[in-house]
This record gives sequence, structure tokens and C-alpha cells, in this order.
Amino acid sequence: SIPPEPVSPAIEMLGQLELALDDAPVLIMTGFNDGNIPQAITSDVFLPNGLRRHLGLVDNEHRYARDAYALSSMLASKRILRLIAGRSSLEGDPLKPSRLLFACDEDTLSVRVERFFGGREASAGCGGGMGRLRAGKSVSDFAMVPEVGGDTTNGCERINALGVTRFADYLACPYRFYLSHVLHLKTLDDVAEELDGAAFGNLAHDVLSRFGSGHLRETTHIGELRLHLDELLDDLVILTYGRSPLAAVCAQVEQLRRRLYAFANWQCGWAKKGWEIRFCELTISKDKPAPFVVDGEVFHLHGRIDRIDYNPQLNAHIIFDYKTGDSGDVPSATHKSKGEWVNLQLPLYRHLAKEAGITGDVGLGYILLPKDVGKIGEAIAEWDGEDLKEADERAWWVVRQLRQGVFGPPADPPPSYSEQFAAICREGYFGEFLECNDLVVGEE
Repeated sequence: SIPPEPVSPAIEMLGQLELALDDAPVLIMTGFNDGNIPQAITSDVFLPNGLRRHLGLVDNEHRYARDAYALSSMLASKRILRLIAGRSSLEGDPLKPSRLLFACDEDTLSVRVERFFGGREASAGCGGGMGRLRAGKSVSDFAMVPEVGGDTTNGCERINALGVTRFADYLACPYRFYLSHVLHLKTLDDVAEELDGAAFGNLAHDVLSRFGSGHLRETTHIGELRLHLDELLDDLVILTYGRSPLAAVCAQVEQLRRRLYAFANWQCGWAKKGWEIRFCELTISKDKPAPFVVDGEVFHLHGRIDRIDYNPQLNAHIIFDYKTGDSGDVPSATHKSKGEWVNLQLPLYRHLAKEAGITGDVGLGYILLPKDVGKIGEAIAEWDGEDLKEADERAWWVVRQLRQGVFGPPADPPPSYSEQFAAICREGYFGEFLECNDLVVGEE
């Protein structure tokens, strides 16, 4: 790939071997740890280091010489060169600095060893921030997000509106909520070779959205509906992934097609029972949110409801959310854990639906489209009025926390989706940090 031209004030990022050839006067090299620089291959099934040396191929000695030469060249030609070596891996394992740092005389060697392996005072500016207590200290080196009240929270505007699906993120981990929805941090990946769970679900939702808004939404003919879903799926695949998608994507599209065929069977049977699609992709936007009164003050809810069905014979409404997860979990399994509300999506949909004139007792549930096509169909939540009241009270608690700017501490153990923030949250350290703090409080 050809990188774009650097644009001021952007910082250009290059690989290690390219740095020596760059004419920039200032270089910062990260990952200056043994095993990275110099690179060493100690166990190769087909070409171990000894065989490489015997065959005259590039071996560890060649790599050491190459990297030593590159480092010497940079030291001699750059106005400023900064070398950054990590102290521990994401898993908490200690890391060694590069051997090249110690390729010097004995007096310089002792100074460098003390600087790297000594205390924080000996290595000024190289503080840890690992979330651990150190000897002689009663507080952690890790700086948590401060709990700030008032009209602002940590330099951001006070949160007074939220999408209904994001309540679950706060309940799972306030700190990761802060990273994701206040700082808007996210990872970028352009090397995907197949559809991840989100992309697969979005494709299914787009097909079903077009079906729910189309002329065959009330059909009871399975064959006709299957052909219609086929056309919608094929059109969306071409629009999104082109006419020649990757082989893995083609396989996933066929898996989705199989689920859509089973959905057609269920949908036609559901329509024969008198149910009609009243709303599809009902959107309550940020510009016109739904009011949610907490402590006498209006909080604004927004979101999108996949589908609302109505049965004129029963004079009943059901709010549905499409779920394409492989497991096919029912609402009770996804919304509660050990008797506690951990997801408020379906209960909060009741407040969004009021903006469409739907009030009173409303059914809540999923339309499941799991890998096991035998489980495709409706899953109605069996919550009574008291359950829904508890859900609202849980939502009120979240709103109060957000208004006060409370975004910590991080959840321990971390939630299952936390991989993208694992490095920031220093997973594997917080448990010890929180436990030590509890001990200190107990002693006081």
C-alpha cells in the first residue's frame, strides 16, 4: 500500500527499518524492547536459526547487525531521537528493553540499567500508571476519571440525552462508557476479510427494513416472500460489497439467506394470526427526542425501534427488535443477570413508542434469527408491571449518575466486549487496585 503524503501537523508513522532512511529531524521509536529490536526468531519449525546460519540465510546475528547499524545511523543523523521501551505487556508480563541499549561501556551500562529498572524517580517521565500500589504508597499510580458534578463533566457538556441501547453500556462499565460515548474513542480496522457480527446484523436489518416498508409486508404466501427477500438481499450485497465480494462474505450471505427463508415461513404464519406491521424502523431522533422525567427534570431518549406490530382483533401492540446473534437468547436472558437489570433496551422502547401514539400495555420481544433456523420466530418477554417499574427505576439511576458525571470505577471483571479498550483500561490490574483500596479503607 502507498501511504498518503504527510500533512502538517500530522505525525507520520513508519516501520522500524524505514526510519533510518527518513530525513525527518525528529524521530520517536516505540516498542524498543528485546525481541522487537533487534528482532530474533528462536523457534521456527522449518528454518531454525542454526539452519539459517548454515544455509547463509538471514539469521539473528544478521538482524542484530542490521538493527545496530540502523540505530547508529539515526543517532548520528537526527537532531532528536527518542527511544520508548514498554515495561510490561497487556497481560502484565514484564518486558526487557532492547539489547542495543546496553551495547556500551560498563560505566554507561550501569547508568542505563539503573535508569530503566530503578524507581520512577530514576526514570523521570517514564511513569507507569498501571493501576497498582507501590511500596510505601497508599494510593494507586493509575489516574481515574474524576467524578465531577455541575453543568459540565470532565470538560464535556452535561449529558442530558442518551440512546436507549447505551444504557446497557453504562451498566456494563461506566468507565468504558466514558471512553466510547463521551470521548468517542473507537478502533479502526481495514483488514477485515469477512463480516463481523455487527456487519452481518446490519445487512439482515437492512433487508428486513426494506421488507417491512414494502408492498409485501402483509403477504401470507411463503414462496412469494422468499423471492422478495432474495431480491432485497442480492441488491443490498451488490450495493454494499460490490459484484465480486470475498469468498467468506459470499458464504455468510448464503447463511443469511437460509435464515431469511426460515423467517419467511414464520412471518407468513404470524400474518395469518392477524398481526400487521404498523411501524418499521420507527426513529425517535435527537432533534425530536422522547421525554423521560427523572427527579422532576426532563431527560431525552432517542433511538430506533425495528418494528411495531398491531393485531386489530386483539387490539394489541408488540414492540419487536430483530436479533441475529447465533445463540438466539430470549429477552429475559439478555436483560437480566442474577435478578439485576443489565440491559434496558426493550423496557425503554415503551417511552419511545409513546411518541407514535402507542400507550398502555404494550408487548415487548425479539424476532430471533439465530444460526439454528429451527429457533427463528418471536420471543415475547414475560415481564409484568412491577418488572417494568424496576427497569424504569434502574434507568433513573443511570440518568442520575450521568448528570453527576460519574464514570468510574471500571468494571471488574471487564465486560465481554471490552477488547478494544483493554490497553487503556489495563485489564488484569484493576482487580488488584480495587482490592487494595478496599483494604486501605478498612484499616482507616
